Amino acid sequence: MYSPSPETVRAYLRDYDTVPVSREILSDVRTPIEVLSALLAVDDHCFILESIEDRKRWGRYTIIGFQPAMDLTCMDGHMEITENGSVRTVDTDRPSDVIRDVLSKHRSPVMEGMPPFTGGLVGYFSYDYIKYAEPSLKILSRLNWTMRVSRTRTSCSSTRSSSSTTSIRGSRSSPTPTP
Repeated sequence: MYSPSPETVRAYLRDYDTVPVSREILSDVRTPIEVLSALLAVDDHCFILESIEDRKRWGRYTIIGFQPAMDLTCMDGHMEITENGSVRTVDTDRPSDVIRDVLSKHRSPVMEGMPPFTGGLVGYFSYDYIKYAEPSLKILSRLNWTMRVSRTRTSCSSTRSSSSTTSIRGSRSSPTPTP
């Protein structure tokens, strides 16, 4: 059974671009690392996030993502936004403004019973990003940074039962609780 109901999803879609939907599935035959390894054979844009806290053996969630819905890349003030196969370019000395704009267009509700992360930006900033954050330093560089909007199609856990979450429209992710 999927959660929330289709009626609840439709109600959320009046105010949000993306709505997380979950379904409990059995997943006791593959570890998250095995699933990530299999996904790397399909797409080299994969990630894994673990929620391990306080040196516990297991965390609450394993989030595995691949096939990003969007790529944001910036080099020397030239930003490329790749979405659905098309590339849009923006010249900016403030890429953080472009990131905020992207985030504002891909909102999703926080829902009870869902993991804290159900889709959004996943990626990294190189040390070179400091030239945008602190322009007074006047740093020149040829390095770039990339940020990807996650879209997860699968997840796995080493437990017998897990919850798979995808989103309707926009970016997607699939968190999986672990014991």
